[in-house]
Amino acid sequence: MEVGAYHGPRPQWDVQLLIEAGFERVSVDMGAYRRIYAEIDEFFNPTPIFCLAAYK
Repeated sequence: MEVGAYHGPRPQWDVQLLIEAGFERVSVDMGAYRRIYAEIDEFFNPTPIFCLAAYK
């Protein structure tokens, strides 16, 4: 996989890249944006934000 080029939907692409880099446990938190944008205000961004954790 070519690093630095976008090749697929996220976060699936990120998980695959981490696995190929040798990480054994990869988890995705798809609810991060709900905690960041708990209220709809002038800073609200409807783009979903996710967090990744990876362990060797």
